[in-house]
Amino acid sequence: GRRYHRKRNHIKQFKERYTYQYVPLTADYISQCLELEEEWCQLRHCEVNLGLTDEIIAIKEALTSFEKLKLKGGAIIIEGKIQAFTLGEPLNPETVVIHIEKANPAFEGLYSTINQAFLENEWSYFTYVNREQDLGEEGLRKAKESYFPHHMVNKYKITLDREEGGKYEEK
Repeated sequence: GRRYHRKRNHIKQFKERYTYQYVPLTADYISQCLELEEEWCQLRHCEVNLGLTDEIIAIKEALTSFEKLKLKGGAIIIEGKIQAFTLGEPLNPETVVIHIEKANPAFEGLYSTINQAFLENEWSYFTYVNREQDLGEEGLRKAKESYFPHHMVNKYKITLDREEGGKYEEK
């Protein structure tokens, strides 16, 4: 319907501008995915953002171990180079979880396109998509809300402080 008009428009414009190929992720593509992650981090100055530094470590581990972790991935190749990749896995019989999604921001509409291609090619039989938490980042939250989620879950963090008896944080 109308709600997804902007997403469809981004994908349509991307397809008109670029010749691309969607491929299921295999070990042959991991080094290119790691290169894209490095380039993405240089643009985002990951070295000074502790949250992004931790994310880099997690992404490298997931990419190098994706087969052992039984993750499924996909990538988009433009002009012979991977420009977007994603990893996910089933959460339950109805829901797939997208753990990682990275794209070269120079290609407008690429995030929407990798999302659509991955879900169509690898997870079309699932009803729901869990796009995980937004880490409190406004841009990431807006991107996830633009898919009009069925519902969102508040996450909470509880830590024990021996002197004060504990503290509670809403994330």
